[in-house]
Formats: sequence, C-alpha cells, structure tokens
Amino acid sequence: MNAFTQDVRQAWRGMRRRPAFTLVIVLSLALGIGANTTIFSIVNTVLVRPLPYEDEDRLVRIRDLRIRPGRESRAINVSPINYSHLKEQAQAFVDVGAQTDQNFNLAGSEQPERVNGILSSHNVLDLLGLEPMLGRGFLPEEDLPDAPAKVVILGYELWARQFGSDPNVLDKTILLDDEAYTVIGVMPNYYTYPWDGDLWIPMGLNPQDEEINAYHFLHVIARLKPDVTPEGAQAELDTISNRLATEYPNSNTGWQIRAILLRDDLLEGDVEPKLLFALLGTSVFLLLIACANVTNMLLARSLEQGGEIAMRSALGASRSDLMRYLITQGLLLAVISGGVALLLALLTLRPIVAVSPVMDLDAMFHNVGLDLPVLGFTLGISLVVGCIFSLVPAFKVSRPDLQGLIKEGSRTTASRGGRRLLSSIVVVEIALSVILLIGTGLMLKSIRHLRQIDPGFDSENSLVMHLAMSTSKYPEERQRIALLREIVEAVESLPGVISAATTTTHPLDVARVATRLSVEDRPPENPGDVTYINHRLVTPGFFETMQIPILQGRGFTEQDREDTPMVVVVSKRLADAFWPGEDPINKRVKRGLYDSDAPWMTVVGLAGDVADRGEFEQTWYLPHAQHTFPARYACLVVLTATDPMSLVNGIRTKIHGIDPRQPIYDIASTDRMLAQRYGEERFTTFLVSIFTALGLALTVVGVYGILSYSVVQQTSEIGMRIALGAQRRDVLRHVLRQGMTLGIVGLVIGLAGAWTLTRLLSSWLYEVSPTDPGTFVFISLLSLVIVGLASYIPARKATTVEPAAVLRAQ
Repeated sequence: MNAFTQDVRQAWRGMRRRPAFTLVIVLSLALGIGANTTIFSIVNTVLVRPLPYEDEDRLVRIRDLRIRPGRESRAINVSPINYSHLKEQAQAFVDVGAQTDQNFNLAGSEQPERVNGILSSHNVLDLLGLEPMLGRGFLPEEDLPDAPAKVVILGYELWARQFGSDPNVLDKTILLDDEAYTVIGVMPNYYTYPWDGDLWIPMGLNPQDEEINAYHFLHVIARLKPDVTPEGAQAELDTISNRLATEYPNSNTGWQIRAILLRDDLLEGDVEPKLLFALLGTSVFLLLIACANVTNMLLARSLEQGGEIAMRSALGASRSDLMRYLITQGLLLAVISGGVALLLALLTLRPIVAVSPVMDLDAMFHNVGLDLPVLGFTLGISLVVGCIFSLVPAFKVSRPDLQGLIKEGSRTTASRGGRRLLSSIVVVEIALSVILLIGTGLMLKSIRHLRQIDPGFDSENSLVMHLAMSTSKYPEERQRIALLREIVEAVESLPGVISAATTTTHPLDVARVATRLSVEDRPPENPGDVTYINHRLVTPGFFETMQIPILQGRGFTEQDREDTPMVVVVSKRLADAFWPGEDPINKRVKRGLYDSDAPWMTVVGLAGDVADRGEFEQTWYLPHAQHTFPARYACLVVLTATDPMSLVNGIRTKIHGIDPRQPIYDIASTDRMLAQRYGEERFTTFLVSIFTALGLALTVVGVYGILSYSVVQQTSEIGMRIALGAQRRDVLRHVLRQGMTLGIVGLVIGLAGAWTLTRLLSSWLYEVSPTDPGTFVFISLLSLVIVGLASYIPARKATTVEPAAVLRAQ
C-alpha cells in the first residue's frame, strides 16, 4: 500500500508537470465515459430498475390480438365484452382492471383548461399496489353506470397547478364539462401508468352496451396469482378466446387474447429498446476510440520516458514495480476522467430525456438520474478503462533495454516496434470511426428518404387547432355540428384565411378513430371477417383546405345534409382493396356488420391516399352533417395565405366570440406536425451523429498525434535526408504517405466491420440497404480526406527541419 501511495503521488506530480497533456487525456476519456454513463442511466431505468409498483414482475397487460393470415398479427386494446368475460372466467389472476382515456374541460379559471382524464375501474390502484397520497380510491359502488355520486381523484400536477397543493382540497367540488364532481383523493407524484392523466374518474362501464362492445378501447391490466406463470395464464386465455369466438362469432372470430408482462408492454409501446441499444452501441464505440487515443498518448509518453524507466530498473525496480507505476498513472487519469464524466452526464441527462420524443418524464423516466447503480457503473467502467489503456504501455516499456537507453541518455527514441504499435492503435481508431460514420450515414440517408415521403396533402401555410366541445352545453350531435359550422364560417371571414374545415382527427394526430366497413354484394365468408378503416367526419371544403386531391367524382358540399341521400368519399387504397380495376363511384358501403341495420352510403368521390401515423391506411370520409355519430372532439384545419401561426390569436378571438368557454388546444402548423412525425428516428440519429462527430474528432487528434510524434522521432533521419539532397516536397510526400497508409489500412478494416455490423440497423432504415454502396463509397472518400488533412500539418512541419541544426546535435 505504501508503494501504491508513492506511485499515486509521483503520477500526480507528473500530471501537474504536463497540464496540457493531462487535460487532453482527461477530456478524451470523459467524453467516452460520460456518453456511456448518460445512456446507461436511461437503460438502467428502462430495462433494469423495477417499476414503482408492488410485485411488478406479476403485473401483465392484456391485449386483443387480431390474427391476420398472411399478414403480421396486430395487438390492440381489449373490447368491453372480452373484459367482462375475463373478470368472470379467468382464474389465473388475482384481479383484472381496466382504464381508458377521455378529455374534459375543467372550469375554474378565465378559460377552461383542457385536462386529460383517465376513466378507471375501481380496482386499478389495488392491482398496482398504490394508494392516493391524500384521500382514498374509488369504491365499487362508484364504478357503476348509474352511480349516484360523481367523484374524482386529482393528479399531483393538476392539484399543484390549479389548487396550489391545498391539503384541504378533499370534498371540494369541481366542474368537468359543466358537471359537478367531488374530489376524494390526490394521486402521488408522477403516477402516470398506464397512461398519463391529470385526473381519474370511475369508468362506470356497462358491458351490456352493444354500441361500444364492438370497439377495442380498454387498457386492461391484471395481477397473476402467486402460483401462476405467464405461460399458464396464457393457456387459460387461449381457452377463453376460443370460447368467446364460439359465443360471439361476429366480434371474436379471428381474435385471440394475449397477456404480456407489464414492463415488456411498456417497452413495446412507449420506448423502443432498439433506440437505447443504438445509442448504447454508439457510445461504446466512442469509448473505444477514446481508449485507443489515450493508449497511444500514454504509450508515446512512456516511450519518451525510456531513460527514466531504465534508471528505475537499474536501481532495482522489478518489472511488476514498473508495471504498477505505469498502471497507477492510467488509473489516476481514469478516475479523474470518471468524475468529469459524471459532471457531463449530470448536465446532459435531463435535457436529453426532456427533449426526446419517446422518453417523456412518465412513470419510467421521472426518476432517471445518477443513482448508486449508475455511480457504480461509472466507477467500474473508469477503472476497467484505466487498466485497459495502461496495460499496453506497461507491457511495452516494463522490459527496457538498459544499455541502449542509458547510452542514449536524454535523446530517447522509440524503437521500430514501438512505432509499429503506435501505428496499429491509430489504425484501430480509424476503423472504429469508419464503422460509426457508415452507420450514421445510413441513418441520415434513411431520415432523408422519410422526409421525402409525400404525405398526400400540402402542409405549407396550414394550421391545425383542436377543439373539445362540452357535452353538457352541446348534448346533441346536431348542436355540435351547428357549432362547428359557425366556427368555420367565422374563421373563413378573417383576412389571410383561404379556407377552413373540420375533421374528427388530422392524419398526423396520434389518435385516430377506426370503424368497421361492409361493402355491398361482398358479405364476409366467415363470421368476424371485418375490415377496420380510418373513420373521418368532415365538413364541406375539407379536401380543398387539406389540398387532398379528388381523383374521381366529387368532394362534399353544403347540399350533403341529413335530409339528402347519404354519401361517402373513399381513399384510393380502400378502393383498390375492394374494387380493383373497377370504378368505385356509385358503389355502396355501410358502417358496421354486413347484416346490421346501418344505412348504405353511396361512394361519390375517390380521394388520394394520405399518410396516417406514418402509414397509408384505408380511409373513408363522411359528411359530418349526415351523421349523429358522437364526436365531441374536432380538429380545425385552416389554409392561410401567410404564416399560419400569425393568425392564431385572430382565430382564437373568433372562436371565443362564439363560445367564450370553448377550449382550444394542440395548436401547431402542419409543417411542424409533419416534422415531428419521425421524431424518434430523427432524435436518435441526432444523438448518434453527435457521438460519431466526437469519435471522429478523437480519431483526427490520434492521427495528427502519431504523425507529429513520428516526425519528432525521425527528425535526425529527415535532417540527414535533406542534407544529402532530398527535396522538401519528397519529405512532405513521405510523411503524407505514412498517414495515408494508416488511413487505408484502417479504412479496409472499418469497411469489413461495417459490412457486418450495419445489418443490425436494418429495422431502422427506410428504403436504404444496410450495405448501401453510395454510403460506403462516400464515407470511404471522406475518411481518406480527413486522414489526409490530419496528416498534412505534421508533414508540413517535417519540411521545416533544418539539416545544419540536426548535424550539430549529432
């Protein structure tokens, strides 16, 4: 221990004598370690740390899985009829609960606030092992369709924002959609599972309501009994699925009920593990490049310290003593770098999580931070890295040639083997950088292709605003239709507005409404063979405002009213699926099952396809005035002649002139919504690009450093060449050739590695091959140019060697 302490003191003195050298090493390692610490803290939260629920490994999410022969099966939410049968029949679970979402207008301020409500069965809190921070949870009698009292549990943030964290808020009355609710509790901070909510209300589900039983909208969770495995529960669910398909063939044929562990479901739905693994892989490459760079710097310094090492050996230091001294230097540098890395992670972690489109501060991410596992990871990786980059110099110089080094005295020169080792490490750096560059290039090319996808509508000078209409003030659908008509007319009267229209959902909205489609003269061959399509109720002028082309027939006009024949406009993809090669105009379709009493509607128009949530889907459009399908939410689309955001205040004034209490939310230009559509891919590529740029910078420093060191080591040789008649341009070519040789060897190794590793990116790429020739060629040329530029300065320096000075020194 005394010897180790002495080594630490000597290493510290050596670092203080060469502050610039020390600073470069510390910053290089801190970048690599800091990147890994930041990403590991997120990975630890998502993949390792337990969820904040009691026995979370026994919590499962239940979904309805639609089996589609020849196509990928699709898991969605659960229908009410399936949920009610699960609660009655499933013996594998302690209990089963459900939630769904519904927005409300909360009165109490000048303008009502639109809040995200969660309709919940009374037992969800008990299922999760949670309880309100204040008050109580729901009682079973409060979770009935005709419950006499309306109660609400406030979310923590809403309680703090609207009620000033008042502990006496219990039993107070609040107005939601102009209806009175009694506050019975306040949720703990950051309670957001299964879905982020501002408040919770009893669901009061009526499983006998046939109108809602056909729709899959319930988020169902369950807790496994202690003696039941997920596989055992799934076997029981398979039996229940088969029974339901027999009892309800029209709604359950072709469906299976699936159970998946809660953590796995969260990863599939909210956070893509591949995003985290892509970032973690890139940060590991960055760390390897940093280690290679630091190894080279320490090796070069150790070779320069040959005289000191020889003197220590001559005075009796054993090889283990020399290795311990050199490794101690590396460990001290690594520990200091780890401290700086923690500071970098602390400064960058929260901003990264906050701006990420997939890592919102929800139940999994609110506690992302530098906890003990992360601190342990940083310390561990620092020590491992310190040992790794110290071992190469330690092994190389711990067996010095005493006679040769003592004879050289202060004029220490690296052996040919030492220079080869330095060059080999630089080759590794270049190869790692090439792999990173190619991976990043493929992702950037994929993003460019995604942004070039034609969404099917014109996003320029288009504004989107969302409205939530009060069901108490406008209880009838006809009243809501009249309100929207009045709003559209008022908005169109504004200067700078070309046209306006409303729709139930915008193609770029996360939410969408789906419905069943039946086609005349095409009854299903089997019960349950039902096609689900996008369902949009729109006002006249919608296609003109969205600039969606009408390929055949017509759009909607004011003459399409409730007292006129019912009409529909279908998308091209829908028409191609049901009437390939035929004229879709005057074909008839209906909503719901083929043998239902729903009226047939005549196709009067064929619209171009639009990109819904990144995919072109089958869609139909119905004139809002002809349908009483409940639609309390609407999306107002405005086509403007100027910057759309400049008209927001004017449009808001017009709407509030009609209804001063009408909430308006999620206001954005269509261009901005379009840019956010591929936010996950863009954000990941952005972070990967930053890591790649840092790795490339470290590689440039490595190439420059090794060539500068080589020039210094070959000063005598270069001086003699010039003295014997060599031209300075020959010296320039000689040094450049050294650098380019390293670059070419590293490039070949990097290309081979990229050819293998980039196949892991195939699920990320869009219309780009993992071995895209253009990307490989471009990165190859770019790498050679960068290596050439990094070699040029040392090469120029070599041409300034003065032969006379070299001869005098000799």
